[in-house]
Formats: sequence, structure tokens, C-alpha cells
Amino acid sequence: MLKQSKVSGLAIALVILIILAAGYFIFQDSDEPVLTLAPETDRVGLALTMTLTAADATSPVKRVSVNVRMGSRIIPVLDKTFTDQEKVRVIEFSLKDTGLKAGPIELECSATDNSLGNLGRGNTPTSARFAMG
Repeated sequence: MLKQSKVSGLAIALVILIILAAGYFIFQDSDEPVLTLAPETDRVGLALTMTLTAADATSPVKRVSVNVRMGSRIIPVLDKTFTDQEKVRVIEFSLKDTGLKAGPIELECSATDNSLGNLGRGNTPTSARFAMG
């Protein structure tokens, strides 16, 4: 009887240890990538080359996207997925192929890291928004 309770106690301790280890690996990296856009300006032309930097201190950046919003219209500008393990992505882009007319726009930029956070989907910040025009 005593031997069976020792085995049960050991099994329970092992299950708890596995749950704690899994929780640590899933939730250890909850930091989102940091996004910066250059040049810092409130006016852009279609030919202006902009640089988006996505950086994460602890996990590789696996996806970067940029959409432009003009009123209720949303136009995809950039959507790149990476397979290497770089923690900093520097991507240049312009709006020349969007067909936009003059007027105020908003750039919606996002990046997703390769962490196990968010149940393996990585951390994605709420889109950084840059108002222009």
C-alpha cells in the first residue's frame, strides 16, 4: 500500500513538473517585436522609399506586413515571411504600385516573432500606425 502511494505521488509530481516546464517554454517570451519607420515624416510621395525596421530582443522575426489605409480602403503593400533566424529585419518599400491618389493615409505595419508565445503563433504587436498626408 505504501509503495503504491509513493508511485502515485511520484507520477503526480512528474505531471506537475511537465506542466510547469511547458508553461515556461510557452510563456517565457511575451515581448512583441518593436517597429520603427523611417523617414519620420507626415508627408509621403508614391516614389519615396521608406524603411521599416522590426526588431525583437529574444526571438527571430518571422513575418512583416504593411498595409495602407485611405478612408475605408485597405491596400496591401508588403507581406514577407522569413525562414532564417534573424532578430532584426530592415525592409525598404514604397507606395508606387498602390495607385493611391493625394490625400491622408495611414500605414498599418505589423511583425510577428517566432516565439512559442500565443500558443506557438508568436507575438504580434497591434499594428503600429503611422498617419501621413
